[in-house]
Amino acid sequence: MHNKLEKALVDPNSKYYFLVSDVLAVATIISIFAIVLETLPSLSSYGNVFIVIEWTAVAIFSIEYMLCLSISKPTWRYPVIFFGVIDLISILPTFL
Repeated sequence: MHNKLEKALVDPNSKYYFLVSDVLAVATIISIFAIVLETLPSLSSYGNVFIVIEWTAVAIFSIEYMLCLSISKPTWRYPVIFFGVIDLISILPTFL
């Protein structure tokens, strides 16, 4: 299982890598659109939809972060590399 996760998250030669990357890209785009649309006063009645979209995106990125932590060797390495910091910055404000 560990090997499959590693291939899906970090091996660009794996077919699952592109699937994971595409899912993360779509989640990012939807999240950005939701943030932009949330600022429009005419769409304030959809506030609950925007909250669900935000928390779903945060859940997806949190799972990805935890999986990357679990496959990194040593474990402390991922949080200090560039992409680890970016991932943490992207999810931390929602939890705070």
